[in-house]
Amino acid sequence: MRVRILTVSQIRTDGCEPEEIRTDARGILRATGDGYSLRYTEQTEGGTVSCALSFSDAQVSLTRTGALDSSLCFKAGYTHLGVYRMPPLSFPHRVTTRRLSVREQTDGFLINIEYESELGGAMQSAALTLRIVKEVE
Repeated sequence: MRVRILTVSQIRTDGCEPEEIRTDARGILRATGDGYSLRYTEQTEGGTVSCALSFSDAQVSLTRTGALDSSLCFKAGYTHLGVYRMPPLSFPHRVTTRRLSVREQTDGFLINIEYESELGGAMQSAALTLRIVKEVE
């Protein structure tokens, strides 16, 4: 099913002003045996990024490839270790999920994630909201 994905990322980095990033994309949502999978494309300053998001009530996984590469797994209380690549650079990336909420709504889903991140030695706290809205076909 075709959907619209509206995201809001609120990021606070030590020693910096808070940052808010908003994106609006369209993608394809499919039911899976244990939840849902979503594929969509984002345009960033560095170029095109292909995104694969899978989610259930208890877990959200996001893999991004292209102008940047990263894989993240969000589960309440879980720490994910990975690498964030923005060619030609790469940084170690650690993410600890503080809160995760996945709610089905009449027109789609609302996902809220609060997490702490250490990217290349810089500490951040962040809140990510994904609003997945079914498009009328």
